[in-house]
Amino acid sequence: MQRTTKRIVLAGLLAALLVTASGCWPFDLASNATSFAAGWLVRGFATQTPTTELTCYRNGVAIDCADVPAEMLPVNQ
Repeated sequence: MQRTTKRIVLAGLLAALLVTASGCWPFDLASNATSFAAGWLVRGFATQTPTTELTCYRNGVAIDCADVPAEMLPVNQ
């Protein structure tokens, strides 16, 4: 299938899902479509969970944290 054909099929499938959703009356279609479009547009603004990288030091020199005994590492590690 060509890319254009795939996009047309996908758009038709999404339209069919919007129309046939349970409780979806014809006058609710506009609000559902608006809600879907708004979610689609703002999906990139979602906050991501920050990752904290642990750095271990011995006498002021960075070392591999695998060399530190487990009981000396933070609990949430």
